[in-house]
Order: sequence, then C-alpha cells, then structure tokens
Amino acid sequence: MKPVTFTSDPFRSVGHAWEIQRVSLQDPCRVVDAYTKARDIGSYASYLILLPDYDLGFTILVAGSASLLGSLIGGIVIPAAEAAAGQQAEDVYVGHYQTNADDPAINSSLSLGITQWINNGTDMLAVIVAYALSSSLSTIKPVIRLYPTSLRKQTADGNSPQAFRAVFQDAAVPAVIGSFQQNCVIWGQADQAIFETGLTR
Repeated sequence: MKPVTFTSDPFRSVGHAWEIQRVSLQDPCRVVDAYTKARDIGSYASYLILLPDYDLGFTILVAGSASLLGSLIGGIVIPAAEAAAGQQAEDVYVGHYQTNADDPAINSSLSLGITQWINNGTDMLAVIVAYALSSSLSTIKPVIRLYPTSLRKQTADGNSPQAFRAVFQDAAVPAVIGSFQQNCVIWGQADQAIFETGLTR
C-alpha cells in the first residue's frame, strides 16, 4: 500500500497494482490517499477504490463516461467519510478530562476539542502560544490537534487509557514560505514541544 514511484503530478503516484490519487483537504489540512484500480472494455468500466484513512472500500461500475469519477470521490465520498469520522471521534472523545490525583492541589484538566487545557495549575494554551508558537512571524492563531498513538496501558479498574500526541500550528502563518510549500508544517514538528501529563475521563 505504498507508492513505488511518483509521477510529474504531485497528486498522483503508482504502486504495485494501484493508481494512487491524493485528495487535498483544507480543513483539517491534510491529504487523503485513494488507492484505485480501473479496468474498462468498450463503454463499460469498473473501479475499485480503497480509502485506508477511513477503513472504507467500494466498487463503482460505469456504463458510459467515467469523467465524473474524480468529482464523486473527492467531492462527495471523502467529505461524507470525513464528516462521519469526525462525528464518531466526537462521540468517543469529546468531553472534560481531569487527573484522579489524591492531592486536591493538583489541577490538571482538558476539555476537548480543545477549549481548555490546565496542567498542574498551568494554562497550557497560554504556554503553547508563548513557547511552541513563539517563532511565528504573524498574529498567532493557535491550532491544536491530538493524534492517537498505539500506546495503551491497563489500569487496575479495567480501563485502557490511550496516549495521544498534541501538535501545534499557527493558522496565521502563510502556506508558502519562500520556495517551500508549508501547508501542513505540523508533520515536521511533532517532537518540537514535549510535555508529559496523565489525564483520565
């Protein structure tokens, strides 16, 4: 499921048995890879499409022109899958989290999606603006995203907390800096700011 070679089109690459189309999303800023396989005979065509980001796969059978295929995937299917995934994540994760520390003086809490973040009495949103985004050359508009990791642990009460990684971006920074495109700079900055905390819902 990886490209074997790239093409002159930055949104198209070739894999073993796959034509890989890249669909650019603006909000959130990222790229979705569509693994496709097409076959046709005369005026009839079949398309197999896999979207690993959503655990989604489907087949399209076409009689006649298939010129609307790209619009169908990029304009209808992916936005619908993105909306469904967002709703599922909201149902599972959005809420107020805080530590179960025995010491009542420890004030650590997080409200998703992220409206409040207090760690041991410190306002982390202010820290992010002052520290993680302090090198920005514009008015700071902090964007904070949490990405799940594969780190889990079992607790005595039978729960299985999952670790997340927070990454930060200044939405006010221009997308292009010099000759380098910087649409999603957060991928290169995941380890830039490190802060450990332990929160439970």
